[in-house]
Amino acid sequence: MMVEDFVRRWGARITAFIKKDRTEQPDTKAEVKDYLDAVKVIANDPNGRASLSAAVYEDGKREVRIGFQFTNDEAKEALSEIEKRRVEDDLPGSSAHERVLMVFTRSDVRDAAASKGTGERVVIEEISKRPLALMYASSLAAGRIKHEIRDADDNLYKKGFVVDVNVRTISGRPIAYAVTQFHDVFTFPDESE
Repeated sequence: MMVEDFVRRWGARITAFIKKDRTEQPDTKAEVKDYLDAVKVIANDPNGRASLSAAVYEDGKREVRIGFQFTNDEAKEALSEIEKRRVEDDLPGSSAHERVLMVFTRSDVRDAAASKGTGERVVIEEISKRPLALMYASSLAAGRIKHEIRDADDNLYKKGFVVDVNVRTISGRPIAYAVTQFHDVFTFPDESE
């Protein structure tokens, strides 16, 4: 059963690359590279053909339970799609989120240039539980937030900032937040109350 499942999954993934169906393709870069290695050899051989099957032998007779094969032309299609996918996966991307709660884990009192890294780290739990780098895409938002960092009397790390952010990603993984708009700031209630 394990071998049959492997053949079924392997065949479906190769077919997804051949048909350019992103929903059935593997998720990780390592898996994509494995499929690249598998089809590259067949794509480079004009007479290339690959097949994989799961078979059982009963009473000396071979019975194929499941099988898959692809040709040189199909391998070239898959190779083209895999290379395109690898380029796309390496491009940085972004997505917008409105009115999210941002909490500082590391701050810096110095001014920051727009769209440059600040050295500051924040958590926006509804996007990622990990602290990520902070950038300011708006000088107005930067000014309001920097005022809270430098001039406010209460503890910055006990404050929540309601902001709009663009999430910067690489290979679909969030790496930084760019604040586009500042809405509000509030102090978290004391846990002893």
